[in-house]
Amino acid sequence: MNNNDEFHQTVSVIIDLPRVYSLGESNRILKTAGANLNYDTYSFYRKEKAPAWQSETIIQLKLFLSGKLVDAQDPIDKIELEYPLATLDSKYIGQFGALVDEISNIFGGASTLCGNKASGKDVIAHCDKLSSELMESWGEEPGSKHLRIMIESMYSG
Repeated sequence: MNNNDEFHQTVSVIIDLPRVYSLGESNRILKTAGANLNYDTYSFYRKEKAPAWQSETIIQLKLFLSGKLVDAQDPIDKIELEYPLATLDSKYIGQFGALVDEISNIFGGASTLCGNKASGKDVIAHCDKLSSELMESWGEEPGSKHLRIMIESMYSG
């Protein structure tokens, strides 16, 4: 997570895997959990059509091997789950937390948030706190059209 991001655009959870997983093995496990493979990355998509200003994905995955970012055609030993907090309706926070637990359990890995061990429940509480900060600071809830406009105008110039 980018601590300098006042809009809390993403929340990242790291899952350190207990061993190296081959690409076939990790693909099978991630597909079983509901991930979609597009080109070289995995994503979890929302089921319904997204408003134009909201993210279509609930989670984007980044895959790593020995500390190096790799793509879906490589073995992996770490997964980063990125949740687009600011551009997704807060009703998906619970699904994010559930997927953190599910992926951690399936792989037998340990999940961390901001460098600390975290369960799905911890991730949900953290996202709720960030959502509160957005509403207090900007008067907008995650996933609102106006918040997206503010983000775009802040970073487009």
